[in-house]
Amino acid sequence: MLKSHKNGMLALLDTMSKMATLLPKLEDPTEQTQDFLAACECLRENLDGENAPESLALLQEIETCVGARRTLSLQELIKKLESKFKSEVKTKLEVLFLPYKASMWDSLESIYLAAREDSNCEVFVMPIPYYDKKDNKFTDMHWEINYPKNIPLIDYKKYDFAERQPDIIFIHNPYDDCNVVTSVHPDFYSEKLRNLTKCLVYVPYFVGDGINVKDHFCTLPACIYAHKVIVQTEAVREIYVREYRKIRPPDGTSKFLALGSPKLDKAITAKREDYEIPEAWQKLIGDKKIIFYNTSIGTLLENTIENNRPSNKYLQKARSVFEFFKNHKDAVLLWRPHPLLESTIKAMRPWLEQEYAEIVHKFKTENYGIYDDTEDLSRAVALSDIHYGDGSSVARLFEAAGKPVLPQLFAPPPIYGLYADENSVWFMDYFNTLYRYDKQKKETECVWATSRQKWGKDLHIAEHNEKLYFAPYRNNEISVFDIKKQNFEKIALKDDDKIDHKFQNLTRFRNFIYFIPRSFPTIMRLNTDTNELEYFSEWGNEVAKLQVLKLQHEAWKDLKFFGFCIVDAEIALVTHRANAVMFFNMETGGYEIKSIGNKNEQHYSICFDGQNYYMTSYYEGYIVKWNKQSNETSKIELPSFSRKNNLGANFLTQYANDHIWLFPIAANNAYKINPNTNEITELPELIEYFGDKDLAWHYNFISAEGSFIYASTLNKGIVEYNTNTRELNFIKNDSNEEIALLWLANRKSEVAERENAGKKIWEKIRGN
Repeated sequence: MLKSHKNGMLALLDTMSKMATLLPKLEDPTEQTQDFLAACECLRENLDGENAPESLALLQEIETCVGARRTLSLQELIKKLESKFKSEVKTKLEVLFLPYKASMWDSLESIYLAAREDSNCEVFVMPIPYYDKKDNKFTDMHWEINYPKNIPLIDYKKYDFAERQPDIIFIHNPYDDCNVVTSVHPDFYSEKLRNLTKCLVYVPYFVGDGINVKDHFCTLPACIYAHKVIVQTEAVREIYVREYRKIRPPDGTSKFLALGSPKLDKAITAKREDYEIPEAWQKLIGDKKIIFYNTSIGTLLENTIENNRPSNKYLQKARSVFEFFKNHKDAVLLWRPHPLLESTIKAMRPWLEQEYAEIVHKFKTENYGIYDDTEDLSRAVALSDIHYGDGSSVARLFEAAGKPVLPQLFAPPPIYGLYADENSVWFMDYFNTLYRYDKQKKETECVWATSRQKWGKDLHIAEHNEKLYFAPYRNNEISVFDIKKQNFEKIALKDDDKIDHKFQNLTRFRNFIYFIPRSFPTIMRLNTDTNELEYFSEWGNEVAKLQVLKLQHEAWKDLKFFGFCIVDAEIALVTHRANAVMFFNMETGGYEIKSIGNKNEQHYSICFDGQNYYMTSYYEGYIVKWNKQSNETSKIELPSFSRKNNLGANFLTQYANDHIWLFPIAANNAYKINPNTNEITELPELIEYFGDKDLAWHYNFISAEGSFIYASTLNKGIVEYNTNTRELNFIKNDSNEEIALLWLANRKSEVAERENAGKKIWEKIRGN
């Protein structure tokens, strides 16, 4: 029996006790006797569903006494019944779920299902109303009641909190009055709900990567007023605790519980056959694969203001996506905008309202894709084969379901590997997509694309015997691409090492590939004939003792080397946090370390012109020229240039076509140097086309072949620079939409085993 019902029955027994005192004093108690027996009948109806035989027997005895007008022992019997009623009738917890958006119900559903199985609970789902907001004022009210058929609902207008006194309330809206786009009805703000229950539980409607969460989410009203806050992982819990402590006493942080996300439960268990598919959808789908296109609020807001001016860049991107998939008949695009995207545009980006409405209307009427604005996100996830679009909690659901996730980009993705030979330029992007650029045809083709890998796992490329070798950066194996067979092979690393950023570069020497460490404590050598690995680590302690200069970035604390160059059988490696270069002999495995220049200097990139080494300074406006044989050192002062503060080193350096070439990283100019005369020539063509002066960096990888230099950029693809004519050509990789189709061709679901978060959450809250 619910606690509120039991309290009502006890109150009725108290009334009956008072009536029992009155009955013997009345001359004609007929009417009062009937009222008394009616009260008994009410008690009986409530006891019939309970295991309370002794209470029922006492109630029968009371009814007999009243019917026979034997009232002398009546009060004593009522006291016995009250005592037995308290012990026999077990109280059930009343648990109330208060979703506001039906499409966000998946953030609570698995908890509800676990609670519903608990025989000691009565569980209710009560959707609550919410308002749109504009200029911080309420506009339209919504009350969504289109929930799955197996979820019975109750009406919020008929629920009396004071009478029912729910034991536990679950919510998924954290904002109260702090959201500029929507607001739940003020009666259901967390600040008020806290006082209506002993246990208010906030479960976020979103799911993240399990590592990070934006700080402001940690101090929203629900985080402050809820008795318990469910978070995804221990790493995320630490962030919540850190931010909460800034505004509240530290003893309140025990409320944060790392128990997982019910949204992931739903994503993992949902299957296509579980859902009814509208006939119109089914006609479009046929036997095609489905691409889920996700447009989110955060990415829209980020890409609709440029240089403090309104922009429609985001909608232009959406138009291009729709146009691309409109012309590809082997896949169907399922577009599911964020449920509050339209409201957000109206409230925060009004200049986009008409254009967005036109885009939606066109997509719906041209009938080449599926527009899904229903409440059931889980159906869309179950139906779709791949996620494409903005990063959001929806992307995490696809990851949990073992389905590929590819973000839409507004510029080419960063390049993570670059290698140029006589005929081709090979490059790998952050999403592990391998490309080949044909120098003669000036054409780029995607050679390999698969989603079944960690992003950014490899850095740089070397070639030997028509195989491409990749430096394992965030990878526990060496990736090898066979150019003839057009497939990847893997060579496992022998060491079970937990270092995340292992190797940052590599080079070929005879039949060996040498891997240059990033944070790994050794240089590694691969015998390409036998696939055997050998390690060289004798230099480690000596290099560590040299690393005394200021640490530029905390993430670099284990970094061993910056740039390198190859001279005959030697690798010249610029040592991190020292004015030193280590020369590693690839024939003997021996090494020597040379300190170059002022002890407070930090070098970055290095190249060799046949006689002298040239090292760029990390911050300063000069480069160091050094002769290894004579140990003579000089500085070549560069013309004054501006640089981006705290955003990395000044230049990459490359020797090509009898000159030293300086490609800027953080600097805002580029140069070439004549090594015979030290004459400096500015190269404005290498910087002026960037346009955006707020870029995080300009160039990051560089490779030379013949009279050409190839350098990867942040958002312009790869620059092919003719050192004779100083002309630039831009090598672009395929659009992300093309990659989505290639990923579909290689798709393979890999569902990870996960515990039922909903069950864990319920058991923890129930136990409290």
